[in-house]
Amino acid sequence: MSEDERLDRLARATERIMPRAGFVDAVMSAVAEAEYWWTGLPRVARRVLPVLAIAAVVALVLAYRSTRDLDDAATSSVSSVEIEW
Repeated sequence: MSEDERLDRLARATERIMPRAGFVDAVMSAVAEAEYWWTGLPRVARRVLPVLAIAAVVALVLAYRSTRDLDDAATSSVSSVEIEW
């Protein structure tokens, strides 16, 4: 059986399959009534979450600066030669 024959057979078998009456309306009303994800969070969590996000950004900036300073220190110690007389 070729792919075209299989697709034709599948199309004939499923041509009368439809969603039940009112399904689309039920889905659309559920989407319209959907709450934002943060409305389920407790009040304290809604206040703490932005603070934690800012702390994470600050930690990333400090980690980047620390890595850059370490790289600078490593390259300057390798390239400098101390001469003793």
